[in-house]
Amino acid sequence: MALRRLPVDVDGIFTVDGRFEPRAMRLYKVHEWLPLVPCGLPVRAANRKVGGAGFRYQVTVMMGLTDGVPIQRKGVLWREGDSWFVEEEVEEDIG
Repeated sequence: MALRRLPVDVDGIFTVDGRFEPRAMRLYKVHEWLPLVPCGLPVRAANRKVGGAGFRYQVTVMMGLTDGVPIQRKGVLWREGDSWFVEEEVEEDIG
């Protein structure tokens, strides 16, 4: 498996001290907004797997409910300038 960038739409708020807190993201495959719970402050970092540098946000993604139990997934949201992305696993092309 290989990794690639998956662009996402992000919705959030600016705090009084000027920080941006992402509150939801939308993947083009899902077409609905997924709530995010920030886990700490963003960190300036380089993405060595798919390239680029920017801010790394540790988040918990609320994926929905199964039998009344919330499905949560921890992940990383990347902000590079004005664009946002997550890492997506894809099968390698052996051509």
